[in-house]
Amino acid sequence: MSSHADSQSPATAAQVRAILGEVQDQVVAEIVRIGASHAEVLRASRWRDMPAPRRVPGEFELHGRAAQVLELLEQLAPPPESERG
Repeated sequence: MSSHADSQSPATAAQVRAILGEVQDQVVAEIVRIGASHAEVLRASRWRDMPAPRRVPGEFELHGRAAQVLELLEQLAPPPESERG
């Protein structure tokens, strides 16, 4: 299997936890159910942790499974404003 194919494979629960750290089992299970790849989970996590002033609408937006992961993260466990910058 090529590395490109591996990067598009759905992330495992262990990979999701490695990216997100301490999260509820429910969150991990939902991300695995979405079928997001390691890269998609990482993009969603980075976007979520990005300070709001750096989020320029239209400049960069998440789509597909990465957007679904971001939506889930923001609904279930939004970071405190003090951590968002």
